[in-house]
Amino acid sequence: MIFNYGMLSALMRILRIYAPAVTFPFAAFIGYIGYNIENSFVKIKNPPYHPSVLERREQRLEHDLNISFMLNDDNLKLKEKKFMPETIFEKNSVT
Repeated sequence: MIFNYGMLSALMRILRIYAPAVTFPFAAFIGYIGYNIENSFVKIKNPPYHPSVLERREQRLEHDLNISFMLNDDNLKLKEKKFMPETIFEKNSVT
């Protein structure tokens, strides 16, 4: 055996301390190769367009507003609240 046990334990301590610095370049190189191989197989470069949350909200509100104008129903207006009982006692009243 080339190393005695004292030298081997010192070498193991050094490798344990510097292991991240030694393995990081290898991991980065392998990741770079994998990234390029994956890009060679994938043909879609740009993701499909999806409207943002705000745009979808504006479209939904506009759609709801158009429906309420077409129906012209008084129950759709929240200011009058005809569909809500004034008190809890009117909740189960028979009309």
